[in-house]
Amino acid sequence: MAGPAPGGAGPASAGRAPVAAAAQAGPSAKGPAEDAAAARPPLPDLPRDAGEAERFAAWQRYLEGCGPRFSVVARDTGLVAVRPPEVEVVVASAFTRNQVGHQARHPVLLEALGHFFPGCDRLRITLRGEAGGPATRREAEEAERRRLLDALRAELEAEPEVRAIRERLGARLVGVSPEGELPGPLAAGTDGR
Repeated sequence: MAGPAPGGAGPASAGRAPVAAAAQAGPSAKGPAEDAAAARPPLPDLPRDAGEAERFAAWQRYLEGCGPRFSVVARDTGLVAVRPPEVEVVVASAFTRNQVGHQARHPVLLEALGHFFPGCDRLRITLRGEAGGPATRREAEEAERRRLLDALRAELEAEPEVRAIRERLGARLVGVSPEGELPGPLAAGTDGR
């Protein structure tokens, strides 16, 4: 079986190439990758005493600002460890691991990685096992949203007017949504009936 093309990312090498190799992997003629690099936001300054979690969150926010190409890396990874020259992240599925792996050698991602984690020029991608691991940003946001909706539901259930309507009409509260947000077809917390 033939290996990946020079400078390309294959399954065995995804996320393990040094910055120099990643920089050579970019297109030689001006194209979408260079246009995206020119439009990306400037790298922000971080306090010298910023912890790993703060640096990781800043790295994710920065990548999110670099466009949709990096959204999976920005939202679907969780920090495991920083061991220069490598930053290890966890993902929840093999599909996500493949998606992140395709971006792991991109020069924009690696430049930002080196900026937020000095001495690091590689991204190691680990699939979360049954033992668990850190939550991804998307998972943390979804858990917070569920907590908010559960609190709203409990608050509404306690309202005397809501109880009166439920008792009089035999109705039930099938969903809640935060103020300013349009409810979906069936909001969170429904039983589907």
